[in-house]
Amino acid sequence: MGCYLAIGLKIKTAIGKKEISKHLDEMPLEDIFKEIEKEYHLEDIYIRQETEDYYVYTLDEKLLDKEFIPFLEKFYQLRYQDGDNYDAPDVLEELNSIPDTSSRLALLSKKSFQTYQMGSDNDYHRVNGSWKYEVPIYNTYAILSLDGKILMECYNEVFNFLRRCIIAQLPEFKLSKALSIWIDESVN
Repeated sequence: MGCYLAIGLKIKTAIGKKEISKHLDEMPLEDIFKEIEKEYHLEDIYIRQETEDYYVYTLDEKLLDKEFIPFLEKFYQLRYQDGDNYDAPDVLEELNSIPDTSSRLALLSKKSFQTYQMGSDNDYHRVNGSWKYEVPIYNTYAILSLDGKILMECYNEVFNFLRRCIIAQLPEFKLSKALSIWIDESVN
């Protein structure tokens, strides 16, 4: 256990209905959604759905069907240029043998590979920029790169820079907008 520098695709973001309802006096719900969608890059490649307790943004499965394997091939090639490819070739071989996206995503929870496993983090959105009005944001990721153990704080600006650089290297894939970089404490 520990903290790891992780790069991965944000598969899902969940926002508690109870938590968001506390802030409807400050801002209408649709405006809060717009803020969250902009801040967490959920605008055009995620589908928002409502469950009993959460508003859930899920990465568009049609996009995953189209771009997932080609994206991973290019990402792994860029990420592991120095010869250390870890288990990326094994991941690609396994994923290519699985016929559908939902089964490919199910493989994440098995944590069979260093470069393809489930990760998560939590964050807080400040409604209208106010420190007084925070809404918890729960993110689930497909980890594609995992380095560590590390101990760091307050590096979001560096992570945002790295994210923008990665996206710039993968402009042909809309899926690149789903990439996130974070320190993962959930990996065993």
